[in-house]
Amino acid sequence: MNIIDLHLDKRINKTDYPLEMQLSILEKEIDMSIVSGVSELRVIHGIGSGVLKNEVHRILSNHDNVLYYCNEYHPSYGNGSTIIIFK
Repeated sequence: MNIIDLHLDKRINKTDYPLEMQLSILEKEIDMSIVSGVSELRVIHGIGSGVLKNEVHRILSNHDNVLYYCNEYHPSYGNGSTIIIFK
């Protein structure tokens, strides 16, 4: 299983469309996982206000290669991550 952390790096200027950057990183990682034959991907989005999690779930719900996804508790990430299962 691959893991991707979408938290913003402190070096990134957070005024430069951070959500779009995070979602672009997510989409690239999904594509790389599918091409590499990875069956599961954990996305760390944090808890916060839920904006990033909701956008991640929106993308996943419309993705043809996603079989299942779930925001599940993980001992290391709490409720701030989503597991993706690919077809």
